Amino acid sequence: MRLSDLIPVPLSPTKLAEYYDNPTLLFYVVGALIWGLISILISASTGNIFNISVTLLFMVIIFGSLSVFDYLVEKFPIDLREGWKLQNKLYVPIGVMLIFSVIVIVSLISGMSVTSLWWTFNFELGTATPQTPLVELHLRFVGFSNAIGINPTTLYNILQTLFLIAPGEELVFRGVLTYVFGILANAVWTGGIIATFAWASIHAICAYTAGNIIAMLFIALFGGIVMLGCMIHSQDIGTAIDIHAVYNTIIIIVGSM
Repeated sequence: MRLSDLIPVPLSPTKLAEYYDNPTLLFYVVGALIWGLISILISASTGNIFNISVTLLFMVIIFGSLSVFDYLVEKFPIDLREGWKLQNKLYVPIGVMLIFSVIVIVSLISGMSVTSLWWTFNFELGTATPQTPLVELHLRFVGFSNAIGINPTTLYNILQTLFLIAPGEELVFRGVLTYVFGILANAVWTGGIIATFAWASIHAICAYTAGNIIAMLFIALFGGIVMLGCMIHSQDIGTAIDIHAVYNTIIIIVGSM
């Protein structure tokens, strides 16, 4: 791997050009860059170091993963960035409905409420004081959120999961780690299942305080395999990102009601 291979996609015109053939990835690349910077400034207006740190982490994950793809694709016969087709979008509602169907079934079997089986990473927007240098940006964001009828913290969480959390997790687990384990096992499905099990385990551990860790593990594992299957069949990691982003957005909105 050359040093130039590690240049983040947004800073390399040559690499960015490779994504013009995949509107979904281009959307998330540009969105992560623009929203990530806005998120950092909004968080800075309230002095929220935690939000800034997590935002920076996911920006590094997203752009770093895309750069690693350039190296791994040469060693594996499937390029999961190049399969974009408009009909791939049909996988999104199907994938989301499958995941929610399993949540309902698990809730009936385990006796847990459906909402207790939903887990996402939540951010607190915070409040800016008049003396804060970036208070104007914060007020504009809150004003825009109120104008469209959404709680500012809810809108902030939706944008965080849409442009940072969902693409970051998918690019790492359904992307880079699926490639790495797939190369080692010489089978993309085997690599993907190993990576997805790791992803599901992390989610189950993080959600442990919310309820039954076995139920959480099963739901996360099933959801991960659904996204993995949709990605492989469409040959487009953008499909998995879309499913993850839509799923998270729905549970954030429902959870805020």
